[in-house]
Amino acid sequence: MRERDDGLQIMMVMPRLEDIGFYTLSDARAHSASASSPLARCEILLTARCNFRCAYCRRVGGDDADAAGVLDLIGRLGAERLRAIRFSGGEPTLHAGLPRFVRASKGAGIGRVAVSTNGSAPWRKYEELLRLGADDFSVSLDACCAGDGDARAGGVRGSWDRTVRTIRRLADRVRGAGDGDQ
Repeated sequence: MRERDDGLQIMMVMPRLEDIGFYTLSDARAHSASASSPLARCEILLTARCNFRCAYCRRVGGDDADAAGVLDLIGRLGAERLRAIRFSGGEPTLHAGLPRFVRASKGAGIGRVAVSTNGSAPWRKYEELLRLGADDFSVSLDACCAGDGDARAGGVRGSWDRTVRTIRRLADRVRGAGDGDQ
């Protein structure tokens, strides 16, 4: 309830954070957070490289993240009881260390390991990440059909079809439909 200047009370109807998909943030935690609150989730940008050429991309540039540095950071975050970590980029599946980072995150006790991807890597890469403990994949699909999707990916032919195929296979895995080879 909030009181207006004229003395009337109005009820603000807003969904609770935990009810709209935030698995590491709740209303209570948001209201009690401070500069000394423990970190609950972290995103690590592994690379600026990408095999698509999307016009809207942030293209931050720079070198790939140093594998030893990332592994050290994961260890320190795990010791601080980090609850969730996300690997992104560019396209994080292009970073050779990604499988080690996923395995290390699980080994450090980080509960949820997520990967943001364009879905274009060979299926065996996603299978490996799942086997090593990845819990969540955010797959970018930026168009409703192949022609538009390939154009938005910078003219990369077949990109939309590969991405849709990956989404379907990941969805099959989540539903327990098998190994995703359909």
